[in-house]
Amino acid sequence: MSFDLALTAAAAAAERARHIGKPFAITIVDPGGNTILQHRFDGIHAAATTVSAAKARAAALFNRPSGDVEKLVSDPERPGLRDLTTVLDDVLAIQGAVPVRADDGALLGAVGASGGTPAEDEDVARAAIDAIGG
Repeated sequence: MSFDLALTAAAAAAERARHIGKPFAITIVDPGGNTILQHRFDGIHAAATTVSAAKARAAALFNRPSGDVEKLVSDPERPGLRDLTTVLDDVLAIQGAVPVRADDGALLGAVGASGGTPAEDEDVARAAIDAIGG
């Protein structure tokens, strides 16, 4: 994902966060989970930047929404998966991040958010995806 595309995505996510009326942290990562762009609203707690980045990394590395990763590692039918995220550095399997895909379905990265409820975090991240068509 280009930096310009990440800027467009972040602006849309920030606009959605303003509409919700809470301060958020927003992180955009590449397919390997490396940070491309991070934004922290005034007034958000310091941990939110780490949380939004860890959610974004989960979505990118697992190529699925972080909420789906949360369900996967919490599945009582598959207890061996519980420790899956412990072998990966700085990954958080909690709802609030979504992958970004190219028109052909290729993974471009992911957007993660933190500052609201898990559903609000995902809503902010999805606003970024909607803005860039990914």
